[in-house]
Formats: sequence, C-alpha cells, structure tokens
Amino acid sequence: MQNIQKEKGFTLIEMIIVIVLLAVLAIFAAPRFLNFASDSRTAAFETTFGNMTSAVQIYRGACLARGGDVVDEKGGRPDGYTQGTDVEGIGSNFTGSCFPVSNTKDTNSYIKRDINNPQACVELVETLTATDYFSKSSLDYPPRNTLGGSNKQTVSASNLQQAIDEGYNVFIHQRFNVGVSYCHYYQLDGDLHNASYYLYNAMEGEISEGRQDISNGFTWTDQLALY
Repeated sequence: MQNIQKEKGFTLIEMIIVIVLLAVLAIFAAPRFLNFASDSRTAAFETTFGNMTSAVQIYRGACLARGGDVVDEKGGRPDGYTQGTDVEGIGSNFTGSCFPVSNTKDTNSYIKRDINNPQACVELVETLTATDYFSKSSLDYPPRNTLGGSNKQTVSASNLQQAIDEGYNVFIHQRFNVGVSYCHYYQLDGDLHNASYYLYNAMEGEISEGRQDISNGFTWTDQLALY
C-alpha cells in the first residue's frame, strides 16, 4: 500500500517570522526608495536649469554673431526686442548685452527689456528650453497669482510651505523694484535643507547654482551674495 504524503502549509510561527522579515526589509528599503525619488526630482531640476545655462549662451552667441543688440521698430518706436534672435517672446536685456529676458507686458509696450515678475521668469525658461518641467502654469505665478513666487525682500518658511501645499515644484523670487532682470529659482519638491537653486542675473549674464538650506526661508540680500 502506497503512502500518501500530506502537503504542509506554513505554521503560525513560520508566518510570523516571514512577516517580521518583510517588515525589517521594508524599514531599510523605504528610506532608500524615498531618497531615490528625491534624487530623481533634484536631477530633473538641475537638468532643466543646466539646459537653461546652455540656452542663455546660445542666445547670446547668436545675438552677437548677428551684429549685437539691434532694436526692432514698431510704429517708429523701439519695442525692446532684438532683431534676428529667432526666439519669439524673448528679447535682449536693456543693457544691450544680449543676455535674454522675457517680459509679460503687452506686446505694444514701449519698454520690454527687463524681467518684470515671477511669471516672466517661468516663461523665460519654458521658451528657451522648451520644457514642461514646471508643475504649474506660468499664469499661476505672480502677478496673476500670489502663490509660487514673491517680489518681497524676505521669503519665509511659511511662504515656501504654502507653495508646496499648493503643488508647486519651483519657487521663484524676483525683486522687480531693486532687481530688474533677476530670476531666482528654488526646488520645492525635495529636501529644503539641501535644496537646489538657480540664480540668473540677465543684466550681467551672471549665473549661480548649487544647493543650500532654505528650510527657514531666505532674503534677497543673502541670495545676491551667492553670485
């Protein structure tokens, strides 16, 4: 007579051991996964603004190669855009240095040679790099909206947290009254204690980028010192 072996399942103790092992693995794996996700978002920010640096250099090179900063005429008045740059909506800064700017004023405005608000800072990057990196439309930034950007001297931690809560992945600081043609960009979808930043001064073509602790906010004066 043939003996039939009965199949055995896990005992209660074995199941408990497996559950404990899975829990231990999760404890060690979860931070690594979160770090990977954070690193990928930081890489996206730095890649986008690395492309911005290249685009600024290409724009300036093309502008200088075509004779420098030549102002178009509209109805006998200069409209503030340079001829032959082949980038619609982008002009050269008022200093005549061929560094690109964007301005959200009406197309018939006389002066369009500065960056006048955070909304224009978004449009500048989007136009030069053809990116869809920003989680919000340029119209969601000031002056159309009060979130995601600021023109004030000081940006507080609560300002940054409010922008994060509203789904912004980049905060823009742009002091129009004292910093014409400056755009400062800060990554929000990562660790604010080690946040990536990109500072652009279109008056002199200066760029500063790196990482810093913005968890407690920052001031315009402190950021200018990073150039």
